[in-house]
Amino acid sequence: MKARQSRPPKIAPPASPAVAGSGQIFRIKEVARFVGVSPDWIRRLEKAGRIPAAIRDVNGHRRFAFEDILKIQEILYGKPHDAERRR
Repeated sequence: MKARQSRPPKIAPPASPAVAGSGQIFRIKEVARFVGVSPDWIRRLEKAGRIPAAIRDVNGHRRFAFEDILKIQEILYGKPHDAERRR
């Protein structure tokens, strides 16, 4: 019988996004974790037109720029939100 191979550990997303203008792109799960809501809530905001439509990769997955994260924070909290204070 073959020994079961262990999977590589999952790498946690960064605690906070990179600095503005870095050009880094984030997955919906990373954005949701940073702003403190579920990915479904972000999808609802996008569908309702309250945030700009996310960039889609070749597989149709949403990708967000840092500026999008700031916009989501502004909508939810009225100002950019510091996720580090919530921990």
